[in-house]
Amino acid sequence: MAITESESKLIAIFVQSCLWGGFTVMFILTYWTLVYRRPTGQPLNEPMLAVSILMFVLATMQLGINFTRIIRGFVVNEGHTEAYYNVLDEFTQIFGSAMYIVQTFVGDGVAIYRCYIVWSRRWAFILFPCTLYIGSLVTGIGILVAMGQATDGSLVFVNRLGRWISSFFAFTLVTSTTCTLMIASRIWYLSGISARAGIRGSNLHPVARVIVESGAIYSSMLVTLLILYGQKSWFQYIIVDALSSLIGIVFSIIIVRIGLGIAMDPDTVQGTMASTTINGSSRDGGRPVHELSAFEASGNPDITSASYRASKVNTEGSVTSGHSGDATLKHEKSVGSSLQV
Repeated sequence: MAITESESKLIAIFVQSCLWGGFTVMFILTYWTLVYRRPTGQPLNEPMLAVSILMFVLATMQLGINFTRIIRGFVVNEGHTEAYYNVLDEFTQIFGSAMYIVQTFVGDGVAIYRCYIVWSRRWAFILFPCTLYIGSLVTGIGILVAMGQATDGSLVFVNRLGRWISSFFAFTLVTSTTCTLMIASRIWYLSGISARAGIRGSNLHPVARVIVESGAIYSSMLVTLLILYGQKSWFQYIIVDALSSLIGIVFSIIIVRIGLGIAMDPDTVQGTMASTTINGSSRDGGRPVHELSAFEASGNPDITSASYRASKVNTEGSVTSGHSGDATLKHEKSVGSSLQV
């Protein structure tokens, strides 16, 4: 038996509440990881902390809006519940949709930024994801405009709105999948280079595994959502309401696993792998080749040792070293071990 719109709303608020509870736990762990578990002397990673707080606020606001709509639909408008939910230009309907769209923008933006960092801050490699991101932005705005212009009694599957919604889901799916594959492939590539160069402790496959697993959770939900919406199933409401908290959970999983030492931070993979020796000698006249830089500078910028001159890490995360050989590897270990998420 097909699920009705009213039933889907009740199931959706239950599922969303459970996921929000899980996200709350993950948010607390993320805050603890970023603020209290960072190494001594490590600067606070303010960008990721701000993103984490923003995601939690957006997920909480959307949950509050959906609870308001449940009360209005089943209590205030008892007997006319479905008619209430089919008023697409109602304020809480548009505002709740806007919270989900903004949450998606934030999540995709973080994915593109990580891709930018891992690919040596080269803009050419993120042109395609950025184009998709712009497409998501345009279609997201189109959804809100179409909802505001909808007539009373219009279903969410109405043709004009449906085209915007399907395009938004598709753009988001391709953006997430592209960034996940680009980050994971780059990390696997660097791991292979480091293994061939004989750098010990440089197996980065767990990093790629974390990225792929997290991206697969989100992408599979988007694929399910696209199929359900294409079939005009009310079950799609359950997936949509679940995604806001799920985006935050996927974001937090990476940070927490890194903080607990289960995996390395993909943002510092380039800092850790910045210098490799090929066939016993380094390119560029014996100096280390810095393929990628760390995110937001790791650790104490004035790391010193009796065996090599002081190295400097600038605010952009690039590393320059006065000596090569063992001293360079020691320095990079200190950079790689710093928690940058």
